[in-house]
Amino acid sequence: MQVRVSDISKSKSYISKITLFVLVAILSMAWTKHAGAAQPGACQPPFNPPSALQGRMIAICGIHAPEDLEALPGGKFMIISETPGMDSKPGHLAIMNLANDSVSFLPRRRDGGPIWGDPTCTDPGISAFYSPHGIHLSRRPDGKLELLVINHAGREAIEFYEIHPAGRSYEALWRGCVVNHGPGLFNDLAANPRGGFVATVSFDKTVLLDQHGHFSLTNMDSVLGGQNSGYLLGWSPGKGLFRLPDSEAPFNNGIQFSRDGRQIYFNAWTAHQVRVYDLAQQKPVKTVTFNFLPDNISIGPNGWYIEAGITDVNTWKQCAPTGTAFCPSAFRVAAWNPTTGQIVPLFDGSASYAAGASVGAQVGHILYVGAYSGDQVLRITLAPQAP
Repeated sequence: MQVRVSDISKSKSYISKITLFVLVAILSMAWTKHAGAAQPGACQPPFNPPSALQGRMIAICGIHAPEDLEALPGGKFMIISETPGMDSKPGHLAIMNLANDSVSFLPRRRDGGPIWGDPTCTDPGISAFYSPHGIHLSRRPDGKLELLVINHAGREAIEFYEIHPAGRSYEALWRGCVVNHGPGLFNDLAANPRGGFVATVSFDKTVLLDQHGHFSLTNMDSVLGGQNSGYLLGWSPGKGLFRLPDSEAPFNNGIQFSRDGRQIYFNAWTAHQVRVYDLAQQKPVKTVTFNFLPDNISIGPNGWYIEAGITDVNTWKQCAPTGTAFCPSAFRVAAWNPTTGQIVPLFDGSASYAAGASVGAQVGHILYVGAYSGDQVLRITLAPQAP
């Protein structure tokens, strides 16, 4: 399956109130149709950047709700989490060739290799539908590439994969999982350099989702009003999941570790903040405020941390309950240096550019912006002086 570059974007219709079997079948047929029909002029609504950005910014279409992005070492490929949101609808893992912006499914399979997760956690099988959210790529001590994937499908779990070369691209070899049997709904995660991972929980699903797993308007304000709604969950081999003390925050979202692994940087989305959590002291020790809602965090080529997010929470508040396919919102991307505290704006985008920007991933002087809705990744050429 190949998807070509187009300077315009397209949204898909929201599918609801049908059985799981029909939902998966329809989604698969829609993707296949789109892959064969991705031609200039085929994406809607039109993507029309101002003349000042012509040639500097394009939309790579045909990528369903690219919530999170992870660039592979070498800067030639990028893994994309095509997420349906936080209420367990089918999605995919995809891989993009950065040389020509072609996109294909990332093959997942089980080869009987070692288990890196909980030995009691079983593989639901490749035939089971997939609902990815946050992803994190890291290098294990033995040199193997580990991809951690939040999966909302049927259960709340973290899936472990080894990213392995396959022909001219890559494949994902299943290496185990960790299930969250509690009420918390995972959002993002980061591998702990010392083993295991730490994940953000934005809220307990019993608070914001109804008995069918759909968003409930009744309690929306209690989660998006700036009050503490989430926390951090850690996991390490032999210890199981555990809650980090004093990690409560307003809508815990993107997360990364410091270079030395002693601190965690996690976003308090509705508070417009990134919080620095010290693992030795087991508490936040610093707060940094942004002029937007920081969603996911990625690490730039020079070690700066890239923050991206929308500027107004009311956009998400209006779109999430209805499953709007294209949720337009102004957004910002900035680079943050945790050592100096310096924040450098990288890009300000209007509501017509992206459908709810959620992540910025920088490869050299190219910035890729993904979103939690819509059908495109933006590719933006940064100024030479950008961090």
